[in-house]
Amino acid sequence: MIFTQKEAEKIAEKLGADFKEKRHLVALIRYKGKIVAQYGIRRSSKAVGHDYIPLVDIPVVSKREEIRTFFIPGPLPGLNEIIGAAKRSGNAHGRQGKRWNAYSEMKNTWQGIIAAEIKRAKITPVKVPVFIIFGWWETNKKRDPDNIAGAKKLILDSLVSTGILAGDGWKHINGWEDSFEVASNRSGVWVSLLTYE
Repeated sequence: MIFTQKEAEKIAEKLGADFKEKRHLVALIRYKGKIVAQYGIRRSSKAVGHDYIPLVDIPVVSKREEIRTFFIPGPLPGLNEIIGAAKRSGNAHGRQGKRWNAYSEMKNTWQGIIAAEIKRAKITPVKVPVFIIFGWWETNKKRDPDNIAGAKKLILDSLVSTGILAGDGWKHINGWEDSFEVASNRSGVWVSLLTYE
């Protein structure tokens, strides 16, 4: 594919690329401070026109990158609902003589739903730290983003209980990113696990 010089510069700008001057301009694209891609933007030349972008070797950041993605239909409980459930408990005794707790009941219900979606998507266990992308879909804007993203705790606990992650601490999770979108006909969350080996 060939881009004009202006198009190549616009792409670099949108990706927040740094530039390095050599025989031609090189756009360096970084992720978490590491160069993950680069391309040259050739200036005027007798041999080739402005539209020519030479192939530049892309440095190897990792041996392998994998993305595992699944969808959990919603709406999932928000942070306000989770906090409310944690405050409620009853006098009745549940299984094994333990006192009934609304949060435990909510967590068990949602762990079952999330586990079924993980199984349906054939997500395999991860042996290296992951970066998680949460794409939250809501049917309207009634709930605040921080409230919506509170369900992240239920998802992370489910990833651990299903054996996809060995834990949800610093050794197993590098970080995460949230995005929010209104989709009038569907609510839920897309979860993508990014791994680098």
